[in-house]
Amino acid sequence: MKKPLKAPVIARPKRRHAIVWSAVAGAALLVIGLRAAETKAPAAAAEQAAVTVLDKMTLQLSDEAAGGLTTAKAVTTGFPETLGLMGAISVVENRVTVVPARVAGRVDTVLKVTGEAVKAGDPLVLLYSPDYLAAREEYLQGVQDAAAKGQPAGSDLEGFAELARQKLVTMGLSPADIVNLASTVGENHLVVRALKDGVITSVNTVVGNMQNQGDTLITTSNLDQVWFSGDLYTEDLPKAHMGQKVLINAEGMDTPLSGSLSFISPVMDASARTIKVRAIIDNPAHALRAAMFVQGHLVLNQQQALVVPAGAVLSVNDKTFCFRAVGKNRFEEVPVTVSRQQDNLAGISAGLLPGDEVITKDCASLDRVLDEGRAND
Repeated sequence: MKKPLKAPVIARPKRRHAIVWSAVAGAALLVIGLRAAETKAPAAAAEQAAVTVLDKMTLQLSDEAAGGLTTAKAVTTGFPETLGLMGAISVVENRVTVVPARVAGRVDTVLKVTGEAVKAGDPLVLLYSPDYLAAREEYLQGVQDAAAKGQPAGSDLEGFAELARQKLVTMGLSPADIVNLASTVGENHLVVRALKDGVITSVNTVVGNMQNQGDTLITTSNLDQVWFSGDLYTEDLPKAHMGQKVLINAEGMDTPLSGSLSFISPVMDASARTIKVRAIIDNPAHALRAAMFVQGHLVLNQQQALVVPAGAVLSVNDKTFCFRAVGKNRFEEVPVTVSRQQDNLAGISAGLLPGDEVITKDCASLDRVLDEGRAND
């Protein structure tokens, strides 16, 4: 009896592993900036996107995939050594202005609310005050009598009108307000105005309040500079000194805000065992707001280092690496040594050279593709 013939075994050549995303299944495997929801690319473009595993360390991307990559070059730049300080933002005390009721009266209108920016001279409150009305009439009558009688400069009557004018000044009227008094006789309210540029941090009155002379109506603060208050541990105290540079990373800003250390408390916080330090921070765009918690950095020394965005560095198990460009749409996984990492930057002491282009986003997805290719070898 003849034995059945066996099909010959054909040795298949080793092939490169290709992973192609589809709009349904593959998009979750590797995004690389080609998410259809973000780029609004048609589904057909996402289906054509592909990554080919060339070897255990190298990936070849299609033009569609490479078009959505975010990359950056490694550069040598100032990368200061810093000491991290958690802290909070507060208003500088000598930049706070209180707007008082300079005469007793009733609040009939509040024109501003907390948080609004104001300029010096902006109207804030309309106050009905019999004392103001009496002073206004006194001044207008004095000016009218002096003009009618043709009194020479320096006469008693003119002096009486000047005293009435000074009384109006103490009530908060500006020179322009006094000039316009004759044309606003029908308006029976004293306009309380902002004394300085700033932001309204509190409104201390409401419509209908009877205010005494000296009562606080509005509080404004100038936020062009703010205080950063942080906690310093005792072992770090020798590293801090007055005038030292402090950096604050504000949300939405590409570069940190800077200032200088202006206060080191002579008293230790007994419960936290820390020492309070304070720095004045320039805040031109008002990105820092009162009571905001932020991460501060006390600059210990200035150093040069090769840096890349922190998103370019991936640490998996016991390896730390980047994906470096080695040709058109071709990227190689290279091990790197990170000297230190600060906020959105990482200092590289080995593994990269100045000018090397690295992928800064979706590195974990690329690593999974590469691992799958290795497993299939």
